[in-house]
Amino acid sequence: MSRLVIASAAAFESEELVRRLGLLSIPVTNIITGIGHTQSTIIASRLQSFIRGRDVIFCCTGGVIGPFEAVSIFRATSVKLAPFDVRAGHAELLDPFDATCALTGLPLDLPTCDVFASLGITVASEVRPIPGVKLETLELYGVARAWLSEANSFTAIVASTNATGPTARQQWRDNFQLAATLTADTMVPYLERLRHSWTT
Repeated sequence: MSRLVIASAAAFESEELVRRLGLLSIPVTNIITGIGHTQSTIIASRLQSFIRGRDVIFCCTGGVIGPFEAVSIFRATSVKLAPFDVRAGHAELLDPFDATCALTGLPLDLPTCDVFASLGITVASEVRPIPGVKLETLELYGVARAWLSEANSFTAIVASTNATGPTARQQWRDNFQLAATLTADTMVPYLERLRHSWTT
C-alpha cells in the first residue's frame, strides 16, 4: 500500500488526480469519505489507524465567503467549525470547544485560505466581512480532526467553486468539474517532483 493518500468527500474531487498519478506510476491510495459533515467525520474516524504515518492530501470544493470571481485552487491553513449563525454573529460556540484546526502539510507554492466548516450549505447572503480568503466546506473539519494527529502530513487543497448564498448550488454545478481538473493540473507536477517520497 502507498504511503501517499489522496482523499476527498466525493469521487469526482480526486479521481482525475488519482488517474494522472497512476499514469505516472506514482503509488497512491484513494479514500472517499462521503458527503456532509457527519458522514465524512464518521468515515474518517474509522480510518484513523489506516492513516497513521501516511502523507494525506484531502481535495475538496468550497464556497467563497464574499464575492466569487473564478474557480481557484488554495491550500487551507486552518479550518474552523463555524456554522452560518456563528459567522453572522447570531450565535457562538460553547466552551470548552476547540473549534479551530491549524493545518500543516506539504509546502505547496499556492495561495492560502482559511476554511469555515459548516454543518449545512449557507443559503443566506448576509455574512460579516472577514479579511483574507475564506471558504466554506462541509467535510474538511471532521476529516482534519480525525486525521491530523495520525498522518505524517495532512494537506488540504480547496477549489473555490461558488459564492456562499442563494446561487451557491447552481454555481457549484457549473464549476465542480473544472475544479477537479484544476486540482489535478496543480497537484500533479508538484507530486511528480516528490515521487521519490512514495516510490522508495
